[in-house]
Amino acid sequence: MRCRTVQGKTGTTGNRPALNYDATAKVLQALAHPLRLRILEVLQQGEMTCGELQNALGCGQSMVSQQVKLLEHQGLVTTRKAGTLKYCGIRNPDILKLFSCLSKHVREVLRK
Repeated sequence: MRCRTVQGKTGTTGNRPALNYDATAKVLQALAHPLRLRILEVLQQGEMTCGELQNALGCGQSMVSQQVKLLEHQGLVTTRKAGTLKYCGIRNPDILKLFSCLSKHVREVLRK
């Protein structure tokens, strides 16, 4: 038996608007990669150039650029150019709350 996909924001859940399940799933998929999680973790320190990000992660330019682009497409990071440098930063600091909750959950699960 298949479930019907609910798209868009419809109705409310208590005092908050209903989730846009498709968009939420895409954001969670963007988080479902170890390197993308590491990028967000490093960017918690603040905006940095792509070169600095590459050095912090120990990854090549192509790999970091590809992952940053995916995170940017899902609205998790922003990029801006200043001369020849490209800077990356976290778009909405609220995502760090989710990051913190996930880290806590994983630590608790791994203890079992």
